[in-house]
Formats: sequence, structure tokens, C-alpha cells
Amino acid sequence: MDASNAKDKAKQVDFGSALAAAILKKQVPVTVVTDKSKAKWTIQSVSAQKEDSTGTKVTKILAFGAFAGSFTRFSGTIQVVDNESSAVIYAYSVKKSNFQSAAEAFAKHFKGDYLEKSDERNFNRT
Repeated sequence: MDASNAKDKAKQVDFGSALAAAILKKQVPVTVVTDKSKAKWTIQSVSAQKEDSTGTKVTKILAFGAFAGSFTRFSGTIQVVDNESSAVIYAYSVKKSNFQSAAEAFAKHFKGDYLEKSDERNFNRT
């Protein structure tokens, strides 16, 4: 539970579960395990979700009407850590309107920016 959000009336979310779901949805070529002793990598995250105040919501509606957008802001920082060396092998920071979009953005970028480029580098070395 992120206690820093208590005063902001934010919904508490299980970002770890959202990350696992996003990894599966985006078909990231890794296996998600529940037994930490069998994991090659660990995903660590720090996240915060904040809902706009009533005054801010009213101001957005008056200013932008139907295009006011979301009243929630979600931010997260995610690290993928190699369990053997404890090295951070990938880090990602994201700001989205909800935790699901943030998790899916991480999964997409981890797959494309890290895993696929790692495969290319390894392929070119042989």
C-alpha cells in the first residue's frame, strides 16, 4: 500500500499484478513466476496514483467540456533487477492516466527496448 496517496483519495491498486498481466497481454518473451527463488529477474516498482480534487475536476470540465480527459494521474518507476548480480538491467519511468496503461507501456517498452535489442546484440556477436 502506498501510504503517500492516503490524503489524495486515490484507489490503492496492485501494480505488481497489473505488470504481470501486461507482460502476458503484450506477449513479452519471459516467464512470470510466483516463486521468487526460481526467478532470474525481479521487477521492483514504486507507484503513485492521484485523483484530482473536486475543484480541479470542475475547472477541467468548464475549460475543456467533453474533452476534459481523465481525473486520475498514475506514475510509476519500474526496475528489472538481475537476481544473481543484483544489477539493474532495465529501468522505466511512466506517467499515464491509469495503472493498466502504465503497466502495458512498461511491458511494450521492456519487450522492444530491452529484450529484442538484447537478442539483436547477441545474434550479431556470433
